[in-house]
Amino acid sequence: GIRKYGRRGNGMKKKAERKKKTAERAAALVLLCALLFGGMPHGAAAAADAPDPKVTATVSPDSIKEGNPFDATFHFSHEYDPTPAPRSAVIRVSSPNNAVRIGKSEFLVTEFDDDEDDDDSDSLNYNLYIPERYLTYVGPGSGTLRFTITYCSDGDGKDKIADGKFTVQKTVVYASGDSGSLIRVDENSATPSIRSGSSAIVAIPLISSGPVSGARIKVAVPAENKISLSTAGS
Repeated sequence: GIRKYGRRGNGMKKKAERKKKTAERAAALVLLCALLFGGMPHGAAAAADAPDPKVTATVSPDSIKEGNPFDATFHFSHEYDPTPAPRSAVIRVSSPNNAVRIGKSEFLVTEFDDDEDDDDSDSLNYNLYIPERYLTYVGPGSGTLRFTITYCSDGDGKDKIADGKFTVQKTVVYASGDSGSLIRVDENSATPSIRSGSSAIVAIPLISSGPVSGARIKVAVPAENKISLSTAGS
C-alpha cells in the first residue's frame, strides 16, 4: 500500500482556490485565442519545461556500515506551478545501483509548505520521512536513492497532472560508510608546495556534503612519504 503523510492546511486550500479561479479565466482566454486564431497559444504546455526538484537529506546515524539500517528525512523544493495546483504527490523510491535495500518503495505526500505571505510563489516545498525499517545499506559503493515524483490534482494520488512527473537522485551513504555529512579534501583547490628540508603551515581546503558541527579531523601521512607533522588537525 501507499504510506500517506500529512494533510493540507487552510492556507494551501485558499491558495488552490485562487489558482483555480485564475486557471478558469486563463482557460477561457485560451479557448478564445483558439477560436480567433485557429490554434493554441505558445506556452500552453509550459509545465513540461519545469526544472527537476532539488532534494536535501538528513540521515541517521552519521556512520553506516554494510548491513545496517538507517532512517532519512528528505526535503524537496521545486520551482513548479502547474494548473491545476497539486494536492498530493506520489513518490516512488528506488536504488539505481542496488546499494540500498528498500522495504517500502511508494509513499504519498499530501502536505505542502505554504507561504501565506506570498500568494504568487511558484515553489512547492514538502518533506518525506522514511523510517529505518524500510532502508538498509547493503553496498558495495555509495548508497544512492532515486525518487520518481508524480504530482496529482486530488488528495489521494489518483488524478495525475499532465507533465507532472519528475525524477531526481540523492546519495545518502558514501562508499566510506559516511552519511550526508562527509568531509573531504577539495581536489579542485591549489596543491600546497613546500621546499625539501623546510617547514611551513599548510592550509588544506575541505568541503562537506552536509552541515557539520564540532567535527574532529585526523591527518595521517603514508609511511613512504617523508613528511613529518608537528600538528595535525584543529
